[in-house]
Amino acid sequence: TWNMTFVLLASWLTVFVEPMIAADGVAEIKAFINGVHVRHFLKLRTIIVKILGTILACSSGLVIGPEAPLIHIGAGIASGVTRGDKLKNLCFEFSPALLGRFHNDRDRRDFISAGAGAAMAAAFGAPIGGVLFVLEETASAWSPALTW
Repeated sequence: TWNMTFVLLASWLTVFVEPMIAADGVAEIKAFINGVHVRHFLKLRTIIVKILGTILACSSGLVIGPEAPLIHIGAGIASGVTRGDKLKNLCFEFSPALLGRFHNDRDRRDFISAGAGAAMAAAFGAPIGGVLFVLEETASAWSPALTW
């Protein structure tokens, strides 16, 4: 019965709380990095619900892999770092000079690429694989400084 409860909770989160988490997130990351504005894709609420939904779905025993949701979560966390002014609301004390210089589109795309690569590397235990994944997925907007 616990399995069914976890499945129902994960489904409820997906359908009623944050429908944006229904996709795995890799295609949305690729679109965002290439310049397409995907609404509500990297909001804090979306990332928190994605974390909870992934935990519930994997705990229920469904035959799913957490790798693609982890890539979305990593990109969302990295995107949050570039929004230093909003981090003060979460009880984090960062000086505006520390994260303020990353508050532009180019650096945000670089951080999202790095976050997706770090999540890929963590999911599969392959750091070079994470770099190659992001290089393959974001080849049109790749910054050579991110490679190593």
